[in-house]
Amino acid sequence: MTTNFLELPEPRSLQETGIGGDQIEQLLVKTLYSGEATGLGIAEQMCLPFHILEPLVERVRNERLMEVKGTTGSGAANYRYALTDGGRDRARQ
Repeated sequence: MTTNFLELPEPRSLQETGIGGDQIEQLLVKTLYSGEATGLGIAEQMCLPFHILEPLVERVRNERLMEVKGTTGSGAANYRYALTDGGRDRARQ
């Protein structure tokens, strides 16, 4: 028996996700609660393209909830991100 799954097109913008930026930001922080991840790894875990997440990543970094721990290549998608103490507190809330 074959199961057909509805495949939705990949969103091209934050608005196309149908989810508010604040909610995605909360999910971003919770995604990193388990440890470090690259930008591409975060995008894969959240099932969203990195270009949609990148402005939210920068906002969370500016709020000092996450930081860059290193890089696996060039560009923000290859940075290794981790939560700060404040980010871990936010994730627990």
